Order: sequence, then C-alpha cells, then structure tokens
Amino acid sequence: MAFGDSLRNGVDWVVGLFSAKAGAKRAHFRRLERDYEYREAFFSAMRARGYRAAREKAGNTPWAGSDMSADGELIPDLRVLRAHQRELERDDPLASGLARTFRNDVVGDELRAQSVTPDADLNRDLEDYWNSRRNDLFPAIGLPFGAVQRLIYAMARRDGGVLIKRTKDAGKPAAAMTFEVVELDRLRPTAVAGPSVGELGDPEGWITEGIEKDRTGKPVAYWISEHHPRDIIPRGKAIQNRWKYIRVPAEDCIHYRRNVDRAGQSFGVPDFYAISQDLKDIDLLVLASLKRSQIAACMAAFIKSDQGIDDLFSTTARRFGYELDQQIEPGMIFALYPGEDVHTLIPNFPTPELVPFIVMLCRRVGAAVGVGWEVVLGGFGDSNYSAARTVLLEARKTYGVDRHDFVEGVLRWIWRNVMEDARLRGAIPPVDDVAIAQNDWHHQGYQWIDPQKEANATKVDLETGIRTLRQVLREKGIADWRDHIDQKLEEELYEQEQREALGLPSKVPEAGPAQGAGSDMATGPDKDEPEKDSSDMQMSLTVPLASRLGRVNGGVACLS
Repeated sequence: MAFGDSLRNGVDWVVGLFSAKAGAKRAHFRRLERDYEYREAFFSAMRARGYRAAREKAGNTPWAGSDMSADGELIPDLRVLRAHQRELERDDPLASGLARTFRNDVVGDELRAQSVTPDADLNRDLEDYWNSRRNDLFPAIGLPFGAVQRLIYAMARRDGGVLIKRTKDAGKPAAAMTFEVVELDRLRPTAVAGPSVGELGDPEGWITEGIEKDRTGKPVAYWISEHHPRDIIPRGKAIQNRWKYIRVPAEDCIHYRRNVDRAGQSFGVPDFYAISQDLKDIDLLVLASLKRSQIAACMAAFIKSDQGIDDLFSTTARRFGYELDQQIEPGMIFALYPGEDVHTLIPNFPTPELVPFIVMLCRRVGAAVGVGWEVVLGGFGDSNYSAARTVLLEARKTYGVDRHDFVEGVLRWIWRNVMEDARLRGAIPPVDDVAIAQNDWHHQGYQWIDPQKEANATKVDLETGIRTLRQVLREKGIADWRDHIDQKLEEELYEQEQREALGLPSKVPEAGPAQGAGSDMATGPDKDEPEKDSSDMQMSLTVPLASRLGRVNGGVACLS
C-alpha cells in the first residue's frame, strides 16, 4: 500500500473517532473512488478489442480526446480562443470579410420589431413607443439600434457570447430603462479570490468563471468587474476598481451564448474555433506567395561566367567597371566579357496548383461555418445561376438559424424589458404579458441574381397556395402585409383620380381570374352607368391588385 493511501486511511480513522457520520461519509466516497479506478482499469483492458474509433491512434495520428466535462474542456482554453479570433478578425482579410458577411446577412441594416397582437391599435401604440426609444437603449455605446444589433452579434460570434445588463437609475424611478453591453472578460475569473459562501444566494451553490449557480446548476447571478481587467484606468481612479466585482442578479442580465454543444456548458465558443489554424495557414500561404513574387519580380537576369570567383572580384575587374549588380534599364545595350552568358529569369508564379489549393482550404473553412467557399472568398467566379442560387440558399439557411437564435436570445428579451418598464411608468396603454410577448422581427430581405426568374417562381407559389403573401413579403423585408395592401390601394386610387382629372382613360387591369371578359374593370366604365361612390371605387381597385397577388376567390384576395 502506498504511503498516500495509508495516510488517507489514517485520517479517515481519526475523523471517525470524533464523528461517526463524517467517518461514514468519507468511507463512502473512498469506495466510490476505488470503484471508479477499477472501472477505468477494466475499460482500458477491454478497449483493445472494441471500436477502432476508440483506440489511441488513428494510423499514425494520436487522438487527443478527453472525458472531461464541458466546462473542464472549454474554460482553460477559452481566453486563448477569444484572443486568436480577435486577432484573425483584426488582421486577416479573409476572416474579417467572413465576419462582415455574416454580420450583414444575419442582421443587415436593422432587425425591425413588429407587435402582432390581435388589437391593431395596441400594435400601433407599442410600435410607436418602441421606435421612439430604440436608438436610446444603449447610451454608453451611443449608436443607432441597428448598429448596436450588429455590434452585439459580432461580439457574440467573436467571443462565443456576450452579456447584456439592464440598468435603472435608483434615484430616478421615472427614468426609462437602458442597457449595457458587457464583455465576458469582465466576469470574475476563478483564479481571483471570490466571495465567501455566505455571500452566495444558495449556500450549496458555486461560481464558475464569474457565473454564480445554485445547487441545480442554474445561473442566479453574475459577478462583473467595474472595468475591463486590462483597461487603461484614468489617473485618479483606484487601480483596485478593475478587480472589484459586483453581484448582478441573473434576472437583470441575458447571457447570449453561441455554439453550445453540451449540457452543462457555461460559456459559448468563438465561431472560428475549428478553423482558426486554417485561416492562419491561408494567410501565411498568401503572404509567402506574395514575397516569392516580389523576389522574382526584382530579378531580371543573371550572368553565367567561366571565370573563377577570384577573377570576378579582382582589382582589374573592378577597374574596368565590372559590377555584380548591373542595373537593366529600358533600351540599354551592354557588352559581355569573354566566357559570359546572359540568362533571363522566367518567374514560375503563381504556380497552377496555388489557386486550387487555396480553394480547397476555403472549402474547409466554409464547411465549418455553414457556407460555400464562394461566400468565404466573396465571389462566384464562373458559377452559373443554378449553382450560385444553391450556394446562396444553403448559406441563407445558416443565416436564418443565426437570426432566429439572436432574436430569441437577445432582442425579445430587450423588447420585453422595455415594454414592462413602459407599462409600469404608464408610457403605454395597460397590456398583459401575453400581448407583450407577441412580436416578430423582420430582416431587410434579400435580392436574387436573376429577379425575373425569382418573380416567376413567386407568382407560381402564390397562385398554387404554396406560399402566402405574408411569407413572400417577409422574404422581401416588408413587415406588415396589411400596410402593403393599403399602400397599393392608395396608389391605385390616386392614379385613377388623376386620370379622371386629366381626362385620360382608365387603366386597363391585367387579365386574371378575378374579372370576367365582360366585366366593367376589363372594358372600362360605361358612360350610361351612374358614377360609382368612393367605396365602390375602392372595391373595384381591390380586384386588379388581388389578381396580381395570386390566390383570388370571387374578386377578393385570400390572404393568410
């Protein structure tokens, strides 16, 4: 028996003398420890005849897996992962462009909020209040809300997550609620001495890198420093403030995490975690290729001589003006010495294999982030319409998932807090939590390579009922289909009034199932009929609009 085992057994015996309960508890855990060691030894012996994927090596490549917890694997490397991706997005053109592409396609100019309660007047009141406040929600940043959205999303992609804290001036209860974006670097590291157990909300809880959890593992608070640990503290501010951590209840924060792949994972992972080395390799390859090209461009020719090296550097050679670095200029003629020959350099750059190799590496990068290599490089080259459309459709699936998670993880939380605060202050009509929760967020929409083909496909979808008008308009970035119809009717009514005022004939509508061959709308107004009132006119204008929208039943568009 080892000395360590003997010492532990002796300590257990002494503890049992003073407390039978404590001694029994220690004995129980000793049995569990021995059982675990036996289990590991047993499985190590059995692994030799098990799955090939579970062996220590795959060919000549050793496996580096572990059976640690999610936090045990992630937290020791998290700060390095963040630093690497920050460097890549700062210095590497490919990484910077890829991050910008995701930011522009997921968020765009701004994800716009729309209240979707059954009460149209309430929707208008909530949206009016939101639009009046949204650009002032993050005063410390001082940017419009669209720019704040892009900033939060970019930080989350770069750092694996971001923390947003709601703030309220206790001395000004009537003041509106605002928010603060907190970098995860400001959470208290485990290495820094933390609060005592009595300061925790749950005595049986614990703190994981600044996240206080209860006995079930649920976050109950965040320990946040007043300043970034590596911030430049202004003169006169106590340097200890950077290590001063404030306990913020979890209900006042939202921790938006990305790439959470395991239960019990406290933090998200930066998006480039699997491709950081590939992006670095591509950058180094391009830089080395550029250096090679520069060197080749500087060397025009070389002179081959039968003379020895001593003769070339002799006094006689220098006296007659022989120089090893003769400059070649346009139109120059120079003589060669006996035994010399001129050989021009033909740079073999770039090599034919260079571009395909870079494309192969970009395929690896694109596969890791869910887009095609064309998106990674920012161009489609000789791709035809079908190929380009396929790549964009797959990429937009990735953007759509990211957008959904961002809306659910950040924007709905901000909206709910803003509306609840406005309700308490009487800034909006009385509304329940269910109505507040009913909101949609709309993207600016996409444009296609061939609009005509896409328009034809949309027309077929509408006519067959595969898609509704609401779905089509949302893809185009139009939030409210009702407003869209109202605007179209208003335009058609105005056009009709102007035609009548100028004595022009009525515009003949497009043929469609809504109007028959002998309808008034198809043949124009009958001079013998009495003039229609405004309501009849508006209804008549609905008919050609509905016929263009698709699903028509008896002259009225069926919208869902």
